[in-house]
Amino acid sequence: ILSRDLTLHFWGHEKEDFLLDLMRRTLLISDWEFGEEGMYLVPSLLRDNRNDVDILREQVADEQTDYMCQFDFSGSYLPTGIFQRLVCLWVNHSGRNKASEEPILSKSNAKVWYGGNVVYLRKERTKICLTVRDEDFAKKALSITKSMLWKIKQDVMGEGLSWDIILENVNYGKGKINTDSLNLNRSFATFKK
Repeated sequence: ILSRDLTLHFWGHEKEDFLLDLMRRTLLISDWEFGEEGMYLVPSLLRDNRNDVDILREQVADEQTDYMCQFDFSGSYLPTGIFQRLVCLWVNHSGRNKASEEPILSKSNAKVWYGGNVVYLRKERTKICLTVRDEDFAKKALSITKSMLWKIKQDVMGEGLSWDIILENVNYGKGKINTDSLNLNRSFATFKK
């Protein structure tokens, strides 16, 4: 977490607003809306703390989460910084909902609340895994995450970023879906058939 006082100290008044705006637009920082004003998340500075990683893995396993979506980049590659930018967007989105709790974050895991719902994000070698419990929120979380990845693709990566989406449900199994014709409102319902 970076404080506005520190940015002011390093950059001064003249450059601070410009640099903060540039870093927001390139998804290198996100406003931290949990607690004090004037704080920023810098996701590239997050480290894997053994306790954080263990806690996140236990929480995913303990809640017997029903819905998991994998954004599989193995057809091309998962560039460094994409996961961090996705976390930045989720934290920003979460911070706008005043009912959200403070996220638990590490370099390759994130637990982010969106109101009363929880989103788990995990980075693996060539995959980003999104896990949620509620079916209705799963549809929304998939839609939000896909939109975020499209934003990253357009703003940062261009045509060099592509992925497949694999949906998994503990009750119905696992299957790859066509992302071009994906109706996000019916994605999990279609997957059940």
